[in-house]
This record gives sequence, C-alpha cells and structure tokens, in this order.
Amino acid sequence: EYIEEALILTAKTGTCVVTGMGAMTDVDVKLNLFLFTMLQKTLKGNIFGGGSSHIETPRLAALYKSGLLNIDDMVTRTYKLEDINSGYQDMLDGKNIRGVIKYDESDW
Repeated sequence: EYIEEALILTAKTGTCVVTGMGAMTDVDVKLNLFLFTMLQKTLKGNIFGGGSSHIETPRLAALYKSGLLNIDDMVTRTYKLEDINSGYQDMLDGKNIRGVIKYDESDW
C-alpha cells in the first residue's frame, strides 16, 4: 500500500527496503516505472534482517552470554506462561513494549 510513497521518499540511486509482510492477497504494487528507472532506485524485500537464523541465533546468544549484548534492560515486563493473555492485553493497551514469557520447569 505504501510502496510507491516510500519510493518517492527514497533518494536518487537509493534503496527502499520493504520490511513489513503484507497479506498474501497483496500481490500488486503501484509503481512509477519512469521515475524508478530514471532515478536508479532499488526496491528490496527483507525478512528477519536478511540474516540466517542458523547463524545469527548462536551468535546473538554468545554475545548475550559474554555480556556484550544487553537484552535484559530491553524487557519491560515478564510473564508466566499462564499469564500470556495478560501479556497480550498489556501490549494492546500500550502498557508493555517488550514482554517476555519466563518458563518454569513445570511448563515443560
């Protein structure tokens, strides 16, 4: 829906990266091909930062364990598994930016 507007804001020879996933029914994009070509712009799709989860997950875990990646301060609230609905409601109400479910052994 906003691809053309994003490309208008993209500088000459710039790259517009689509990071949100549209619905499966969103198959068409309105695009001014003349300006797209003449201004040498690039339109690129992206998911999960373009990285491989098989590579990035162990790397991020190692950074966290070594203390080089501070994730704890990013967590605004923790929830037990049985309180997951409260977590979703807090998110919808704007009370929670980054909630985390803490699992206990009893959850397994």
